[in-house]
Amino acid sequence: MSVCDASSSWSGYQYQGKITIYIALQLINKCVKNPSGMNVGKYFIEVEHREDLAIKKENEYISFHQVKARKSDIYMNNYLEAIDKLYDEKIKSPNADIFLHTIVNIKDWSEEKYKDLYKSKVDKDMAAINLIEEEKSKLTDAKAIKENNEKIDKIKDAIKYNQSKYDESNKINSIILRKYGAKDDKFCTLGGIKVYIENEIKEYLSYTNQDEKLGNIDVAYNKLICYMDEYIKKRHAGEVKEYFAVKEIKDILDMSYLDRDRLFHLSKIKDIYCSISIENYCSNFCHKREKCNVEYYECRIYELIEHLVNIDLDDLEKIIMKFNPHVLIKDWEYDVRSFVEEDGVHFLYQTIISHIDKELFISNDAIKYDKAGLSYLPTTIDVISENRKKSAIETYKKAINNNEFLLNELFEDNVFITENLVSENILESINDVDEVDDILAKEQEEYNYKSYLVNQICFKNIEKVREELNND
Repeated sequence: MSVCDASSSWSGYQYQGKITIYIALQLINKCVKNPSGMNVGKYFIEVEHREDLAIKKENEYISFHQVKARKSDIYMNNYLEAIDKLYDEKIKSPNADIFLHTIVNIKDWSEEKYKDLYKSKVDKDMAAINLIEEEKSKLTDAKAIKENNEKIDKIKDAIKYNQSKYDESNKINSIILRKYGAKDDKFCTLGGIKVYIENEIKEYLSYTNQDEKLGNIDVAYNKLICYMDEYIKKRHAGEVKEYFAVKEIKDILDMSYLDRDRLFHLSKIKDIYCSISIENYCSNFCHKREKCNVEYYECRIYELIEHLVNIDLDDLEKIIMKFNPHVLIKDWEYDVRSFVEEDGVHFLYQTIISHIDKELFISNDAIKYDKAGLSYLPTTIDVISENRKKSAIETYKKAINNNEFLLNELFEDNVFITENLVSENILESINDVDEVDDILAKEQEEYNYKSYLVNQICFKNIEKVREELNND
């Protein structure tokens, strides 16, 4: 595995993975439209080896791509390292194109701005040297003079480096800001990339006379996301090579059937929960944003989403059901809309990021808070209007009592965290005891198809939960 490898932070459900799929689809469409000049079997996409991704034709590099998904990075200054990396690849492979993909428009992209950035660095360092020289002229202690000389030498090295960057500013013109859509936007949003992928799928199916599949573009999209997610996991584990054949993407599109099964619906839900732009969420929704000094990769929501990305769909199902206990599920017949209502997902993530200070317990099948023998489950149950609260509680209570799988999972959990719902016990047919015998519990579960529950379970609003959890 390359020392540059960062595939562990990738996923088919996140921006980098989707950009990779999009690039593969564009290449496939070029090949099928020019079969005499382009053989799709000769192309490969390399992931996190020399660059974020690269296209190879047999053993020759065709292009290198840097993919950046930081929504707050709107100025060229945020991309200096990426620029250097791309230009280094251009020097090694002069015939290859170099591309930068960004999630936002870079406001000041130009050679002149690049020169200004490095000129300001040089000017700042020159001023620093002048101050040190002025201070040194007043010194008599040999040790202090030596230390100042060492500082000056170090700054001179920085000046030399920054001056070299200034002198090679024309390299900016070699970097192509990847364009998207009919307007040739030089950026692609997190939501936009899904649309562009689906458009490429539609173009391929239409051109190859597979019109009967046009009603299943969402299924094809999902298959590609799952393929990329599985490849990245194996890549991280060292089970596959650092590249995959573009033809493997084409083969998925040519599958004889596309099935909307349980895993398809779960994968769609996973895509929405894991596609959230963390920095966008933090900047727009987090209550702590004005005083927060935590890097986004240290944020609780980042930890949670990384966890959701890496677990399998069976475990994800358990967590999603607990996030959405109020949604009635019959077998695997998921209505995705019920699980991904935007305000509800925002409330769930707000609970984790900013409402509750207590450490979050994360396992393969549970996301919760524990305190004094009670467990609190964050949910997507957001604000309910006053005139609907009573009926909502009854509706949600019915759903929970009819979700057999969910009941069997709630053995030790006691509280569902909501935005403004409060209830008494919401379970039917439970044994309200302080201690439980494991053998008896198992018998009870097998007999009644419901767990032998330790405590009552209720809805509590976030204000009450915050008071109980944050005050130790």
